[in-house]
Amino acid sequence: MIPIFSFILISISFSQIQYSGYVSTEGKVRYKNGEFIDVPYHLGELKFSYTFANIDFITSSHIEFRNKTIESDFNIKEIYISFYPSFGEIRIGNQVNTWGYVDSNNPTDNLNPYDYNYLFLTGIERKIAIFSIVFETYLNDHKLGLVLIPQHKPNRFPIDDA
Repeated sequence: MIPIFSFILISISFSQIQYSGYVSTEGKVRYKNGEFIDVPYHLGELKFSYTFANIDFITSSHIEFRNKTIESDFNIKEIYISFYPSFGEIRIGNQVNTWGYVDSNNPTDNLNPYDYNYLFLTGIERKIAIFSIVFETYLNDHKLGLVLIPQHKPNRFPIDDA
């Protein structure tokens, strides 16, 4: 028991813990008749990361909420571990993989499915995390990456608010 406690104490004292989050409400109303549109939105989000030596443990979760039906759903969007060996990086877990960044739609960024309920959000907020294994390495000024996705997930289409 003492060795486990001392290991935990040492790992906490030499590690880096980061967390952030927000709580936000919103509502969408039809312009024509003032009726609520019952589409989900992120009521709150919590991001947590734990770094020790060359290992990162990263999570991102949110609460999806619907105003009209007062339904909520807690989702862990991303949860993965990153290792940083001498040759690059290895990530394993439920994650959002991005290939580059463009102002809106990037035709090469097609690894993760889209959540069309959040089509007007920016960046990875409109993507669905999937289980994948990522290997990345650098060769001089070039980055070489390999992404393994064992099971495909389809896009999530908007929920009908009728």
